[in-house]
Amino acid sequence: MKNIHTLDIDELPLEEFVKTVEGKIIILGGGGLLEQDYFKEYMDALLSAKTKLLIGWSVGHNIHGSCEIIYDKDKYQRNFDLLGIRDSVSGFDWVPCPSCMHPIFDRDFNIEHKIVIYEHKNFPLSGIGDLYPKITNKYPFEEIIEFLGSAEVIITNSYHGAYWATLLGRKVVILQPFSSNFFGFHHPLLVANNIDDIKSLTELPVYPNALLEAREANLKFLEKVRSQIEQQGVLLAPLHREAEKEMERKFLVLPARVHERARGASHFLALKKPFSSFKVPEVGIEPT
Repeated sequence: MKNIHTLDIDELPLEEFVKTVEGKIIILGGGGLLEQDYFKEYMDALLSAKTKLLIGWSVGHNIHGSCEIIYDKDKYQRNFDLLGIRDSVSGFDWVPCPSCMHPIFDRDFNIEHKIVIYEHKNFPLSGIGDLYPKITNKYPFEEIIEFLGSAEVIITNSYHGAYWATLLGRKVVILQPFSSNFFGFHHPLLVANNIDDIKSLTELPVYPNALLEAREANLKFLEKVRSQIEQQGVLLAPLHREAEKEMERKFLVLPARVHERARGASHFLALKKPFSSFKVPEVGIEPT
């Protein structure tokens, strides 16, 4: 559609970035963008820019080398018109990664392995060897979900690996966490520094309602986003009837990006973090 764009947050030179976002409706979507040094210059510029509307959808804390999640709530509540964060922290709407809306999570997967390893490609796990089947997050999204679904227990140091395995109803161990983002899960998970710290794999928590809760949170936030945008005079098309029926059953496949269903949008821009944004099934999802 005309006048609707996506942009990686650090895609443009900073000065050009500021000029681009000013006067626009912005949806900042996905990943550990908050309290993060790597994107700090761009995030500070975005928060101080004169945007028409600034919405944060499933953004989160991400300080490498830290196990604490501390937010400057006043700063974010002051600068965002609407903010949903993926961390379970009081004072914010909990809005987990909208990849939960992908229909692949409605599939049943046969358990073929007791344990598998899902490793972040940039942070290799130590002390694991070749004891268990292992892949990294360089694989395509669908293959990753099938791999995670094939095991009873997933050992991982990937944020999305832990999140997706939880949505699949699997047991999860976060091994050798390297960032604060692992300590804000709405559904708490076991964290260990080495494989020997894991005393028992039989007592790990499982959250059978995690998928439903994640989808409901995103649908609830979608209505808030819709309301905020329509207050700016932009009419959003209603979800098609089949999707409405699915919503009633609380298993909705979210149509192509929410903002791409806008009609008459004259100043509308969506920002996404490189390599971790949600895309609809036919486009695919890059894992982290």
